[in-house]
Amino acid sequence: MFSFIKKLFDNKPSSIQNIEEPPKEIESELTSYDETIKTLFEKFLVNYSIPERHNYNVRKRVSKEIIFSQLLESDSFSMPEDKRDRLYNALVISESVDYQELHAIFLLDDFKWRLFDNCREFCEENKIYPYAYQFLANKPAIPDNLESALLFVKVSQLRELLKDKLSQKIPTRKDEVYPLFAQHFTLEEMKEILEERFIEVKNQFENTVKNHKINILGQWFTYYSNNLSDYYLYRILDRTLTHPKLDVPEFIRHSYKDLEFIKKAGLSCFDEKGNLTSVPPLFPGDYSGINYGNYY
Repeated sequence: MFSFIKKLFDNKPSSIQNIEEPPKEIESELTSYDETIKTLFEKFLVNYSIPERHNYNVRKRVSKEIIFSQLLESDSFSMPEDKRDRLYNALVISESVDYQELHAIFLLDDFKWRLFDNCREFCEENKIYPYAYQFLANKPAIPDNLESALLFVKVSQLRELLKDKLSQKIPTRKDEVYPLFAQHFTLEEMKEILEERFIEVKNQFENTVKNHKINILGQWFTYYSNNLSDYYLYRILDRTLTHPKLDVPEFIRHSYKDLEFIKKAGLSCFDEKGNLTSVPPLFPGDYSGINYGNYY
């Protein structure tokens, strides 16, 4: 089955440089992507009565069912099979994503999501952090100077080293421990406790990453299902509005690096004729949508 889950890094030119410009006139006949989405909706809508198929909420539900099935069929996503029903309930059955249940599902088990992993790697390599990935800017690293190293480790670690070296009573207040430690130890001598502390902090950071990954999965699913439902309405059912345009929220445009990320990664959901070849999100955590209004 055709997988419409957008590859995060492809070779198609980004449309972001033209985001403020009027889009090109769209051809009236159905594109191959139109046909694919039309077929997918028809496949799932057959489970509903004819009157129900015209119901807005039913179309929204079908959109969620399509995305859920494609997500599980994708090689980029895997999770414990015995929890798939719970995930279905949290993402599809629930009126809105049940984030509490989502976190409970993955409390003891992680899940593989290559789109997220690729996105994280790209952010870290290029030091570009979109709105949903601000947390990556706090990735821990072993300090390279004594002052930062003192703040990085625990005071208890410093006191243990001082106890091994000095016979005097070791203070407990950190503002007294720091200068005393600096008198007797170098950065090189802190190497072992720095590595111990780094492992601890790194594990804490990875737990934070996992929590954000779960939240991003819920956000991604919500935006994908909403955008796909709108696509079916405006491109398949009602074809009078033929000027789709990428719509990025104002707070994203002016305050975060999402547009820079999209351009740097070469992401786009339009072909050279201005036809949609997919719907946002362009990447996990993307808040973009499609505006189907007319622009002149």
